[in-house]
Amino acid sequence: MVTTRALSKLAASGDADAQFRLGYRFAFCKDKRRRNLKRAFSMWQAAAEKGHVRARFYLGTCYDFGSGTRRNLNRAMFWYHQAALASHDVAQYNLACGIATASAFRNRNAWQ
Repeated sequence: MVTTRALSKLAASGDADAQFRLGYRFAFCKDKRRRNLKRAFSMWQAAAEKGHVRARFYLGTCYDFGSGTRRNLNRAMFWYHQAALASHDVAQYNLACGIATASAFRNRNAWQ
């Protein structure tokens, strides 16, 4: 298992997988007092912009639920769409659910 310190160094050097994994640790740390959704969001955003599929999905969930950032359904659908294009099955499901809702459907051009 890679230590958080080692992951931090790799993430700082631009390693997308390390950024994703570090974000995951920030979001789902066993010690709830040490969880930091804003830091998780920023790590997932960096990894998602580099093409990391799971980071794209998790970034979508951040926007969908307002975790670590303001809730923004258009941005959530955009990131779900990006992950869905890479065959992420839960992103495909979430995207389909978003399309089925009137507010997301009206704004579908904002995320395509």
